[in-house]
Amino acid sequence: MIHRILDAAMLLLVEEGGEAFTANRVAERAGISPGSLYQYFANKEMIVAGVIERSLIETEQLIQNAFSRSKGVPIERVVAALFEAIYESLEPFSEVVREIFTGVPLLAETSVPSLLERTFLDGLRNYLVLNQDDVRLEGGLAAMYVSVNTAIFLFLKWMVDRPPVFTREEFFDALVRQVVSPIRQRVRAARRVRAARRTR
Repeated sequence: MIHRILDAAMLLLVEEGGEAFTANRVAERAGISPGSLYQYFANKEMIVAGVIERSLIETEQLIQNAFSRSKGVPIERVVAALFEAIYESLEPFSEVVREIFTGVPLLAETSVPSLLERTFLDGLRNYLVLNQDDVRLEGGLAAMYVSVNTAIFLFLKWMVDRPPVFTREEFFDALVRQVVSPIRQRVRAARRVRAARRTR
């Protein structure tokens, strides 16, 4: 039933846009009563979040897998692959994404930014644990929170605007630099000793 409702919501958004999008219209499109719909979704915002969340589930798994296998992999490569995966996941629904971002509060707990924030922060924490001998977090969790949420907001804004003044590759490179900005390579004591010996 949940997938039936989400399928109907997706079709409604694609065919009629955000202005026609109400919970009652989704129920009508799904061939169920509004009461039945409300047993699964409390409001239209939750339906919209469900549409996007469903499309991101596979991507979220890819992200978790990428971070879990990230020991020894440069953080820039991991984050670049993540943005590519998210882009590939959302691009088929670009019109729906545009409708959603104009119709749903960006700071709602069930919003797309919140889903991406949770996935990214969990993944980065995992990366830092796996690579704790090689990298460190500068500025603490607050710095990571700021860098991740800034990048997510800009990514979603770019998904809607698509400014023609730079390429997707240039934009993704800038996003990667934003996300990894608080993460620094550790200079191990042994390396410092070797470097000091070389300078003598």
